[in-house]
Amino acid sequence: MVKPMLIDKGFDLVDIGVALGATGSVAGLAGALLGGLWLNRLGRFNALMIFGILQAVAVSAWVIIALGVDGIVWVYGLSVMENFVAGLATAALFTLMMDHCRSVCAGSDYTIQASIVVCVSILGAVVSGISAGTVGYALHFCLAGVMGLFALPFIYRYRYLYQNRVGVEV
Repeated sequence: MVKPMLIDKGFDLVDIGVALGATGSVAGLAGALLGGLWLNRLGRFNALMIFGILQAVAVSAWVIIALGVDGIVWVYGLSVMENFVAGLATAALFTLMMDHCRSVCAGSDYTIQASIVVCVSILGAVVSGISAGTVGYALHFCLAGVMGLFALPFIYRYRYLYQNRVGVEV
């Protein structure tokens, strides 16, 4: 809902494209690269938890623009922050997805898991449009950040189930 909000707030379309597209993409790639490096130091589940918290904060930070703070510098900063931490979280999530692939059909297993991520993202986009239209952008971004935190107890619980199944500490 960032793009529609920025359009509704009157930001220039070129600025939106550069901030969210080019700059955001570079930040996302940097986040994914560093996420892969930090993943080894933090461990899979610690990384997923930490990066998940950062992502919830980054998503909810868009409330700054929703509440009327003006300036393209904020848009660039928030875009870089959100895309960077999304890259971190993606590296952690996709690594865990790869861990759950059977060696005899790893390509199929990974493709199914990635397809589920895409389908959930599409559903999230639909729900976010309804949410922002119903409660407004500011509350929508706050709710989105809080909802991101709801996943953390499940990740925490799954860590121990995974650890017991695999027999190694992660």
